[in-house]
Formats: sequence, structure tokens, C-alpha cells
Amino acid sequence: MKRTLFLTLLVALCALFSCKGPEKAAYAGTYLDEDTRSPFLTITPREDGRYDVEIGIYRLTTFDDAIGTVTDQGLTFTATDGSGNPIGGVITLEGDTATVTFTDSTWPLLENGSAFKYTRQK
Repeated sequence: MKRTLFLTLLVALCALFSCKGPEKAAYAGTYLDEDTRSPFLTITPREDGRYDVEIGIYRLTTFDDAIGTVTDQGLTFTATDGSGNPIGGVITLEGDTATVTFTDSTWPLLENGSAFKYTRQK
């Protein structure tokens, strides 16, 4: 009986403090563009621990093939730009506000450092 209780408690603590649990809850969801109030950011957990990320930038482009991974900087992602080249960035959260910042772009229409804000849809 004591061993079963101990194992149950151990599993519960591991789940509580696991990196995957809180991170999924933190990033997953649909976010509205702060200017248009349109759902232009969607983050969906994958079974492999990464995320599918769709990012829309009003009147510019949509990235629908981004894959994200949680790092110390935030949710880093890589997608394909309008020229067919890789483009990368990081998504950070502050409360219900997600900021998408492009950090690895060779696309002339989206410079490194370009940032866009989205608010979590309730």
C-alpha cells in the first residue's frame, strides 16, 4: 500500500513539474492580431513535444508551416518565407500577449527584429 501511494505521488509530482505540461498550457492557443482583432496566430502542441505554429501578418503574408520548440528564449520557430527560404524567430509570452519577433530572416519584406503582437483569444 505504501509503495503504491509513493509511486502515485512520484508520478503526480513528475507530471506537475515536467517541462512539457506547463509549457503546453502556456503557449497553446489562438491569438488575435492587436490591430485587426483577427485570429492570425495559432499554436498547437504536437505529440513529439514541439508545436505547429501558424502566423499571419496583416496584408503581408501567412506562415502555415512553422514548427516551434520551447527554449530559454521562448518558443523558437522556423518556417518558409515568400521566397521559399527558411525564416525563423521567437515567440515570447507576457500574460495573454504573445510577441512574435523575427530573428533569422533573409526575406526583404521582413527584416530581422520585426515584431508583431497578438492577444490570446478567450
